[in-house]
Amino acid sequence: MLLLGRNLGESIVIGDNIYITFVESDKSGQKFKLAIDAPRDVKISRGELYAPDTIQHEKLSKVTVSKKVPHTQDGERPA
Repeated sequence: MLLLGRNLGESIVIGDNIYITFVESDKSGQKFKLAIDAPRDVKISRGELYAPDTIQHEKLSKVTVSKKVPHTQDGERPA
């Protein structure tokens, strides 16, 4: 698994045609919005929709979330 940090407006590119852009964050840094630009034939789902007995759910359950450092609206960390 690859873990990347992004600032507002920055993107991650998967392959040649999937772009994921960090577009919005709340003040606490706990919730954020992503814009995903991908071909129509690429299935995109929220992880919590997978049933607990699927391999997708097993992979997602191994992801740990570290303590969040709040960011300002421009994506910078406060001093």
